[in-house]
Amino acid sequence: MSRRRSRAPIEIFGFSFLDVICCGFGAILLLLVISRTGGAPEEPTETAGAVRELKQAYFALNSERDTKLQQQEALAKALDASVRQVTEKQAELTAIQRSTDTARDTLSMLNTASDKIAAARMTLDTRLKRISPTTREEVGGIPVDSDYVIFVIDTSGSMQQIWSRVRAEVASILNIHPKVKGIQVMNDMGQYMFAERGKRWLPDGEASRRMIQSQLGSWSPYSNSSPVEGLRRAINDFYDPSRTISIYVLGDEFSGPYTEPVLESIRRINSKDAKGGKKVRIHGIGFRTIDGPTVRNFAKLMRQVALENEGTFLAIN
Repeated sequence: MSRRRSRAPIEIFGFSFLDVICCGFGAILLLLVISRTGGAPEEPTETAGAVRELKQAYFALNSERDTKLQQQEALAKALDASVRQVTEKQAELTAIQRSTDTARDTLSMLNTASDKIAAARMTLDTRLKRISPTTREEVGGIPVDSDYVIFVIDTSGSMQQIWSRVRAEVASILNIHPKVKGIQVMNDMGQYMFAERGKRWLPDGEASRRMIQSQLGSWSPYSNSSPVEGLRRAINDFYDPSRTISIYVLGDEFSGPYTEPVLESIRRINSKDAKGGKKVRIHGIGFRTIDGPTVRNFAKLMRQVALENEGTFLAIN
């Protein structure tokens, strides 16, 4: 007996149906994706604002950085220029200092040469006056061209030891002034030999000359061995632009430590007159009483005083 073959049951949701369903769903997703890619994606408003602020801050920082770099470059250039100026100024200062040193050396040489020329000129003038037939007499080269004569004499103890020699020199100077209009005698402190006459001139004549020699015999007032006070008194009391005056300073020592302050004081006392010359002519007669620095200082001082005041200095042993 034949058997009937049984059929398998039919499945409604087989694999083919599932494939169709999956493909349709995938198509829908694809359409969604395509529709979404057609336009720019939207960004949230807050995020976009933050991005803009960051961009602005970034640009501001870049701009500030550029400004700072420019300022730094300008400062560097200014610093370089300042360094160059300082270097140039230092070079100029060095050059000026060298020029100053050179000028100082040159001035010193010129002063030395000027002193030598002045001494040579004085010696030449003295020699010319000696050989000139119209020249008046001189005292060992001292020109005798004044109408008034003042003696400023150191009356210290060392000078008193050679006082007879001092009196002889005073007489010699008066003898080669055969005729003057006035005579005056004071010590180096400015004390008058004839105090009763004060600031008046002694009239020249034999009687006045004998009286001077007689008074010198016992005259010994205090002295500080410096001619400044006597020169000041002589010039202040007797200077007259209408008179030609010669002052003879007789001494042996200068007790001061420095000669330059004395010279400066005498420069102020015996300044130039209206004609450009010195108010009075100052001569120096130096006596060598001892061997020591004070004697050399007196010679040095009076040699310069005579040089600056149109006079002559003579050293007597």
